[in-house]
Amino acid sequence: MRISLRGIELAKLSVLVTRPEGQGQGLADKLHAVGLDVLLFPTLKIQPKVLTSVEQQCIQFLERYSYVICVSANAAKMGVELLADYWPQWPLEQQWVAVGPATYNAMQGWGLSNVLLPQGASHSEGILALDCLQNLDDQKVLILRGVSGRELLADTLCQRGAEVDYLELYERKMPEITQLGLSNKLPEWLNSNAKKVIVVTSGDGLKNLITMAQGQSSELLAICLVVVSQRLADFAKQQGFVTVQVANGASDDAIALCINSSINNNRT
Repeated sequence: MRISLRGIELAKLSVLVTRPEGQGQGLADKLHAVGLDVLLFPTLKIQPKVLTSVEQQCIQFLERYSYVICVSANAAKMGVELLADYWPQWPLEQQWVAVGPATYNAMQGWGLSNVLLPQGASHSEGILALDCLQNLDDQKVLILRGVSGRELLADTLCQRGAEVDYLELYERKMPEITQLGLSNKLPEWLNSNAKKVIVVTSGDGLKNLITMAQGQSSELLAICLVVVSQRLADFAKQQGFVTVQVANGASDDAIALCINSSINNNRT
């Protein structure tokens, strides 16, 4: 995908990418390719968790679920790999669902057939709009996710007659920036004279960013924020951010296009 930034002084533009540790390089490469300066500053660390005995049973008895839903790319990567160790052949007539394109892509190459991908934005509401999930009497659904998160999906599926279980595969932690060699990078970036844009892809990541910028909240809140959903935009505005742009999804291409639009709409 080619993105044009004609008429912009590229040397004065800098993007802070806060994707989880180890997951921001693809976006950084895309932005570097069009001349933007990028600082990878992860505000989340995705840490695998020890499964409970109940969760182990979910894996052991996978065949009892009519639907298996992955609500993030991390859940898909970790969950499908884990389940494949137990199930070299997947249960027959079981439908898998991906919340969005990145999650869908993470599920490829494992022999899963006919993974459903809702149309439109990547969130629970898109999954809930699928025709096959409207009437779930006496059916079991397994949701692969991280610890905690929105309950809308499970609550609504239960209202539609389903029995829902969670397989929680990871925890979201605040990274140890000193271990990443980034101790002074955020203050330096916030104090620079560059035109700035911040990319945030989750509420937890935004909370951590605010914590990490202690003492410089006024500088932080004045920067244009690019987020991946209206729900996250609303949350950001509640925290005091003034300029918030919503990308059309969480893919690198969607975020890059939103940054391009944001820059061109706010030229000085």
